Amino acid sequence: MKPARIREIKAARAFMNEPVSQLYLATFLWAKTFAARAACAGESRPIEIEVVPRELAEQIREEHGVVRASDIERAMTFLEGARLARRSPSGWLVYWRELHQTSEEQDLADALARRFVRPPARPAWQGREPEQPQGPVQVQARLF
Repeated sequence: MKPARIREIKAARAFMNEPVSQLYLATFLWAKTFAARAACAGESRPIEIEVVPRELAEQIREEHGVVRASDIERAMTFLEGARLARRSPSGWLVYWRELHQTSEEQDLADALARRFVRPPARPAWQGREPEQPQGPVQVQARLF
């Protein structure tokens, strides 16, 4: 096959018939697939997204090219290391939210890689601690 033909196919499809790197697929899922699902949910952040690797691989294959369930598993394991996903009885739960990038990070892949290398103390599925009231709390003794 001539290089021009490969470029044409690669531009049309995000994935070819080769293993997909964890970071590339995790970034693709976070930016495209999970962001689209989150937009439909309209809930507060983070949004819990259920992922069944076999089903998600089929969906991505139809739209973007060759992706295997094992590729999805590896990407989910990467997101688990970044404390953005965890295993569930049916597969995985992803806790999607927009990731803010620091000045050193050039793109989403950098932000995900940073979280993987230095995961935050609190995983995405643990909500923030409720704020403690400041100063003494006044309680009304009677209603009338």
